Amino acid sequence: MSLIFEDPAVEAAFTQEHRTRLRVPARICCLTGAVLFALFAALDVLLVPDEFVTLWAIRFLGIIPVLLICGGLTWTKGFDRFGVVMVSAMLLACSAAIVTMIAVLEPPAADYYYAGLMLVVFYNYAIAQLRLVHSLIAGWGTVALYLGVMFLFADRQGAALVNNTFFLISANAVGMGAAWYMERLRREEYHQRRQIEADRAKLVELNEELVQLATRDALTGLLNRRYLAKRLDESVALFQRYQIDASIILVDLDDFKKINDQLGHPMGDAVLQRCGQAIMSAIRGTDMAFRYGGDEFLILLPNTPAPVARSLSQRLERPLAASCGDVLPPDRSLVCSVGVGAVSGGSSAVDVLEKVDQSMYDAKRARKALLH
Repeated sequence: MSLIFEDPAVEAAFTQEHRTRLRVPARICCLTGAVLFALFAALDVLLVPDEFVTLWAIRFLGIIPVLLICGGLTWTKGFDRFGVVMVSAMLLACSAAIVTMIAVLEPPAADYYYAGLMLVVFYNYAIAQLRLVHSLIAGWGTVALYLGVMFLFADRQGAALVNNTFFLISANAVGMGAAWYMERLRREEYHQRRQIEADRAKLVELNEELVQLATRDALTGLLNRRYLAKRLDESVALFQRYQIDASIILVDLDDFKKINDQLGHPMGDAVLQRCGQAIMSAIRGTDMAFRYGGDEFLILLPNTPAPVARSLSQRLERPLAASCGDVLPPDRSLVCSVGVGAVSGGSSAVDVLEKVDQSMYDAKRARKALLH
């Protein structure tokens, strides 16, 4: 895997996440760096007692306050925007402080402080967790600072300088490889996490589709008969335990077989779809509409007594007939029969369905008797 994603959007997302995650390693670098600079102040008194005042000024008036301020900035909202620059600059500031200490001292005491530069290189590549390009800036910037100050200001030459430079360059070369490998691991982990999240989202979507297939009628989009059994059993149990009313409205499309036989099944499907839409528009948000049979629809009304259900059923016939006005030919109209039932004490779900079915057939016979 290269150190850049082919998709610019993915690269931008990875960069933003890296900036956010940089807070913790940046905080560790700042706070532990300040502690180490303070602890090593004891060596100034032991190794160079004549210069410890100057060195302490560099430590306690220079770099330690900088590290503490940078550490405090990791808790600010703006860190995501400037954190990368701040950490890189902070590492270079640590290098500059140590190089300054080396410059103000004379050999061999100056060489004692060279190990501090190696610590900065270690922090840069192993702890700071900067992107490779920023690690290179901080690492090779440290090399440039050391050589520049040693040649231009401290006038240091000889075997010690060659030795120190060799190890500093070698440490950066090894650090480059480590930084490249760690960033590659971070990118692989990010890519795998995105893939897992995408797979999880797809799985959720598939589960939702399965729920739809298991509970919904494919043609009308209404709930199906299998799901009705579960909800009706719940309504019966609630009534028996808490006396919570529930009612049922059963709608049957009269002479629907003639529509299929004479106008074709596509027309019949269109009529069923329109009826389903009309029922959904007419019922309340807490009510549930089911496709009960081929041309039958059932509405379950939780917490609703029978008189309220009858009132609603009387308002259903007109919107159902009107729903197919632009589908059926002018000489055809949709007529339906409606039955109403309610959950009662001692009744099972089967009993309730039988009662509402009988109520619907009574309404159908009464309609036919009026026509004749």
